[in-house]
Amino acid sequence: MPGCENVCHNLFLPIVLDRFWNIEFIFICSPTIFFVAYAAYTNTRLDAAIANDKRPDGIDDNDYIKHLDTRLGMKRKKTYFDGKDYRQGTYFWTVEEKICYMFHLIIRKARRKVQQNKKSDFWDVWEVPERFVCEHGKTVSEPRLSPCWTDETVTCWIARPREKTLAVKYMFGIQILSIILTVTELIFETTKWASKKITRAKPMNDYG
Repeated sequence: MPGCENVCHNLFLPIVLDRFWNIEFIFICSPTIFFVAYAAYTNTRLDAAIANDKRPDGIDDNDYIKHLDTRLGMKRKKTYFDGKDYRQGTYFWTVEEKICYMFHLIIRKARRKVQQNKKSDFWDVWEVPERFVCEHGKTVSEPRLSPCWTDETVTCWIARPREKTLAVKYMFGIQILSIILTVTELIFETTKWASKKITRAKPMNDYG
């Protein structure tokens, strides 16, 4: 009957794989996009602060760099000054950027986990079968409201089941790999940050 194919397809596959993949891409990339935008805004703000800063008289290059780092809350990867532009060859990492970066990793990992759970809800299978027995008439209160009410069960044949099986496994593998990489990056950055804090605190304890 008209409409039976549509409702059975909706039961078997609520959302097609390529659309789900596109939604997942936007869903996962949004934290990174927001972080990049925030970092760009922070760097622009730093550029303006540096341009408006007046160098005190009688201060050498290294002390001036430390003065700016302290005032602007920057983290320097290496110190470089060419006599004209102290920013050349340097890398800036503010405390706010570092916190925002760690937060964006946590959000990205959580969203990956949500997407993985949603995929399991939509396709609770590892092998897409060649046929699907549709029982839409049993899911409604009044069987005659179903377009498949003339038959208690309707056998539906799935197009390209092996292709869909490979796509499901590939998507699951990519999600697992992404979660592992995100967790590894989060642990690495947290450990590195904590070790630097401990290293800086050691000399103070030795003198104390």
